[in-house]
Amino acid sequence: MFEETIKKQFELLDISNFNVDISHRLLFVCGGKVDVRAPIPPSFRDRLLTYTAKNASELHEHFILAETFKDYFKENAYPDLLVFEDDIAS
Repeated sequence: MFEETIKKQFELLDISNFNVDISHRLLFVCGGKVDVRAPIPPSFRDRLLTYTAKNASELHEHFILAETFKDYFKENAYPDLLVFEDDIAS
């Protein structure tokens, strides 16, 4: 029933009223410890960040780490990062 209600609501939307702006490309990266001093990367996220920093800087420069996201989150829609992470994880 819930799914049908959602489908009906989306069918009522007029896509001409929407605008997608992809000029500001960011990739929010969360989960997993990052430690540049660790001899063995402690997480996939650490491996991804290390690899892209060395081999794919054009991708790496668009990453926003969860722990630094508050710098970008100026609208104050969430009281703190944990609440925001809970919303995006569910």
